[in-house]
Amino acid sequence: MKLTLAAKRTLMAIFVAIVAAIYVIAWLAPALGLFGGEASVLATAKAIASGHGYIVESLPTPVPQTSLPPLFPLLLAIFVKISDHAQWLKILPLGCAAAWLFITFRLLRKMGAEHWGAVLLTVIAAASPMVVFESTHLLPETLLAFLISASLLALLDDRMFLAGALAALATLTSYASLPLIAASALTLTARGRFRRAIVFTSTAVLIAGPWCAWAAVHAIPSAQRHIAANERAFMMGINLISVFGGPFELLSGINDLYAAIFTFILIAWCIWKLRRIVPDLFLLLYAAMLLFWPGPPVQLLAPVLPLILWLLWRVFRSVRLQEALAAAALLIALVPLWTDAARIPVTLRTGNFPYSSRRPNDWNQMRRLFNAIRKNTPPDAILIANPAPLYYLNTGRKAIPGYAPNLYTTFYQPGGKSVSPDQLFAALRSGAAGYIVLTPNEDFPDSAAFHKSVQALERGGVLEPVPVPGLTPEYRLLRGASAGGVASLGAGDVASVRVR
Repeated sequence: MKLTLAAKRTLMAIFVAIVAAIYVIAWLAPALGLFGGEASVLATAKAIASGHGYIVESLPTPVPQTSLPPLFPLLLAIFVKISDHAQWLKILPLGCAAAWLFITFRLLRKMGAEHWGAVLLTVIAAASPMVVFESTHLLPETLLAFLISASLLALLDDRMFLAGALAALATLTSYASLPLIAASALTLTARGRFRRAIVFTSTAVLIAGPWCAWAAVHAIPSAQRHIAANERAFMMGINLISVFGGPFELLSGINDLYAAIFTFILIAWCIWKLRRIVPDLFLLLYAAMLLFWPGPPVQLLAPVLPLILWLLWRVFRSVRLQEALAAAALLIALVPLWTDAARIPVTLRTGNFPYSSRRPNDWNQMRRLFNAIRKNTPPDAILIANPAPLYYLNTGRKAIPGYAPNLYTTFYQPGGKSVSPDQLFAALRSGAAGYIVLTPNEDFPDSAAFHKSVQALERGGVLEPVPVPGLTPEYRLLRGASAGGVASLGAGDVASVRVR
């Protein structure tokens, strides 16, 4: 039986109310900066607001910040100048998410979606646990999503200068948006609109080019450049599975190989059944870029989730059994709501909304740990901790990560073998650090190996624990066993240390 207009409105109102309640709970969570990218963004924004420049200020020796495009930290710096309260700062990504969802609805309507179909796809995207997470944490993905959708809408409205400017601003938000410029320029060229292609491309290059040139000049050599060809092939294979499994993971929080295979077949059939040069070419280039992305790409799929849903919806909306389609749409809509609901108890207990099934750090324990660091370390102490900027923000102590950021071993090497006691000791000594901080922090794939290496150094007498009342055993502060800290120890002190 076909739903009446009143029934559609009632169901949609209930759905929107539930999604809004989930956002309010996630927004009220007090944790801030527990995730590596979030801590880096906030530390960079505070450096800008303080007039120190676009630098990584948390390191013992500050360096230019070239890993983060500048637009989101610059906008966040404006908020930081007013207040650094968590709920105030979260208004920026939350506002970007609201603008993105509004523009997405207009974009879907422009591409041919009927009113209720556009509403349904927009609200399903809003209910995605990853979208909720990105909207209530200091991350640039919601701003990126807004700029991508706005650029595509301007392109369809034949407003080339605006489309190019928005695409450039998206590049200044995340390098992941570069396929947007390429796809738009190729689309215009393929249609013989050379003048429009020149206006669009020249605008994008003139706005984004200076930053890209500056970042290239000041870039610090990365371990990512030393990935061997066989390792890169393995990385691309894992990313391929993640890209096609991403839509199911974004809605359910579950990463499944069979879901990736099914999604690949379904998307290929939908593209073959009804091809559109916009936005299909952009999605194709975007997915190809994510294959080379040095890290799990699912977080970057969230900004294009409505476009992926539209790719499927535009084919299935023409099926004869509309009742079956409505039932399937309702079932799909309930999946992210169920996943969001499962995260609410974790949010209330730990103070942050997790984006996956990994256990996040407990914000109450973290605040006790920050207080202990301020109380038990001198003001010029240097910590080894992950994420390093988080501890600088909350304690004022300079911090360095516990291992070199080799992105292949971090995300793709089975067994988490990227951290050894010798490597950790070298990081301690080269950074003249005297303290190490341990937390559960399963957000970092290297967390288990990092813990084992610290425990090995502790067994070898290189480190000793600092007693902190009120902390659970998973939250620890350790210092170098010698009076001068680990900087004064020699390589022989760890010669017999092994990881068990």
